[in-house]
Amino acid sequence: MDSAPPTYEAATSLSNPGVRDTKSAYTPQPQYQRHLFPPAFGFYHASGSHSDMRISLSAEAAPLFYISTHNSLSSQPSIILNSAPSPASPPLAHADLHTFSSGTDISIFSPPNPRPLLTTSFQKAGVFSTAHTFTLPSPTGSGSQTFEWKSSSGPEVRALQGRSHGLKLVTAGGAVVAVWAPPQSGNNKKGKMAFIGGAREQFGGVWEVMVVVTALALMERRRRNNNNGAGASGGGGGC
Repeated sequence: MDSAPPTYEAATSLSNPGVRDTKSAYTPQPQYQRHLFPPAFGFYHASGSHSDMRISLSAEAAPLFYISTHNSLSSQPSIILNSAPSPASPPLAHADLHTFSSGTDISIFSPPNPRPLLTTSFQKAGVFSTAHTFTLPSPTGSGSQTFEWKSSSGPEVRALQGRSHGLKLVTAGGAVVAVWAPPQSGNNKKGKMAFIGGAREQFGGVWEVMVVVTALALMERRRRNNNNGAGASGGGGGC
């Protein structure tokens, strides 16, 4: 049996050996306790904000994480995935969408350290592709692994009970390890996401954060494109 991946802070230190002696909010935990996110959860509109979101188990449940969003004119990152339900909490990750290309710069943090422990790019798989890829160091510290978000209407997406056409995250070998689906209707819910099988046990906490923040980047890119299209046609635009 393969050994368990290192803890969140250990993995980020391995991927960026120049950063040492960080104090993390995450203490080493047994494998079955170290998950950062639930196996399935929803993205919901954050009350009092135009475009910010929260992660919760349901619309009525208490927020687990806060997601701050900023437009392209802001000096702030496009997306800040906070480490707690408050927008003032330290970040788990930033995603900064490029204005004139499809690329996104990703930074992963280990709170409360303000310096990123890992930075990488999230970009289209090819010029004519709608799929997007990211690459992370292997949790064992040997080599790297590439993952691809791609459109899907497969059974894993349909199981989320949102719209039938969503996104799936696959490994280089084609295994589905996470899925996202937009909601059937309504303005409060922005989407639902789930990790598949034992992916979290296999790839670890850094991977979990990367999966969530890249899904958020795709959601924000879609929202901006929809708003720009609505504005161009004279329809205004909203989330």
